[in-house]
Amino acid sequence: MKPMTNTLEETIVCSKSDGLSSYTLDELVMAAHPVLNTSVFTYASVLRANGKLSFMVYKPAGTDLRSGHLLFHENGDLLTCCNRLSAFTSNGLQEICSIILKHRPNALLVFPDIVMEDDGALELPNQCISYQENWFRTADPGEPYLAKRKRKSLMRRLRRWKESVGDKEIEFRFRKASAEDIDQIIAMNAESLEARGRRHHFPQQSRANLVSICGNIGFFGGLYLGDELVAGDILSIIGDQAWFHIGGYDHRYREFSPGNQLHAMIAEACMNRNITKFNFLWGNSRWKSDAGGTRIPLKTVFVSRTAGAWLSWEFVNSYWPHAKQALRNRVAEIKRDVTGAA
Repeated sequence: MKPMTNTLEETIVCSKSDGLSSYTLDELVMAAHPVLNTSVFTYASVLRANGKLSFMVYKPAGTDLRSGHLLFHENGDLLTCCNRLSAFTSNGLQEICSIILKHRPNALLVFPDIVMEDDGALELPNQCISYQENWFRTADPGEPYLAKRKRKSLMRRLRRWKESVGDKEIEFRFRKASAEDIDQIIAMNAESLEARGRRHHFPQQSRANLVSICGNIGFFGGLYLGDELVAGDILSIIGDQAWFHIGGYDHRYREFSPGNQLHAMIAEACMNRNITKFNFLWGNSRWKSDAGGTRIPLKTVFVSRTAGAWLSWEFVNSYWPHAKQALRNRVAEIKRDVTGAA
């Protein structure tokens, strides 16, 4: 397999329809390609769990892209970037898209959940939608994870919790995650929500994604009251970076903030292992700001060579899930505003 190169030294591996070769996931794994070892979103078993098996790899040179290689999932002329949360400038994204579209003129490029570092406009026809964010923070291993006031508040609650359970011990455990851990947290969340009259639904594909990281980059943090799990978190770790995926706690102990107690303990355990970058991911739960996270808005960008692509089935099929979620978020905001006003 010989990749195509040009004067900018970028590497593009195009599809067989262009008379060149594409990478299969197995080929990337066998070559230990670095794109598979930088983020949970490009982790091989997660891609496999989502049925993504054919790819184009792009290695920019002479651009200001921060993320190194880009991995695009190929589905005909639909090329979807797998490097979610990556940061781009408008000029950098314009250059990347121009080069790829020169070799794949009929392609529709999709960049889901990326960070745009400026407000510059792309010259190529594009559509952009914003509806979610990543909460992120960098911790200093030499400093406490939480602010002094928050830390003292949690310590007081933990002391009261210990007093309330008598001889039972509250134990923190941190280890590699298992499918059983994931199922326990999902069940605990379901029980907590249903006890408050709310419906619980956790998609099977999301569970499959979490199971795919078990035994490798997936970790479990749990608080136990004796042998009973009362709070749990699943996170993935690559290098010095962690991604928090799912967490839950037993609502019977909510006055003691078991979720926040657990998160602080997990963060300290990570910092002791030189893991200092924390992605809290989607949603605006209060614990993320309490933990010192910074809200980073994300955009999903669609780019094509001509505006006629917006009439294609590929665009409609790819755009609709993002538009639907954006609509749901907006409706939820309106409901909160109306409830607050009332």
